[in-house]
Amino acid sequence: MPAQISIEFDGDLQTILLRGDGQAMSRHPLFGIYLRSIGAVRTGLGMTIATDEESLHTRYQELSDLVRRCGFELVEAEGNQTLAHVKQDEEDFASFSRSAEDIWNGDVDAA
Repeated sequence: MPAQISIEFDGDLQTILLRGDGQAMSRHPLFGIYLRSIGAVRTGLGMTIATDEESLHTRYQELSDLVRRCGFELVEAEGNQTLAHVKQDEEDFASFSRSAEDIWNGDVDAA
């Protein structure tokens, strides 16, 4: 069973918190290199990453893609409205991109 990791954002502290199996995150070569390159710090709660709301969207994309690529399971963090909006934006954009690709490929429903 893959390690479960959640991504949370603390607007007051301007940090992202990765909760889950910290050992698994640090041991995975790609994930460990990424965490070190962005200055992640291990705390008692998980791995913290300094970020602000302006760069949150990009950082969330990077982290969620990396979590999946490394074979971890991304689980929902409860009650984090800021990240819920970011995730909804991601889903809306993915849907838009699929529709645009269909149009580009001529797969348009004439109905």
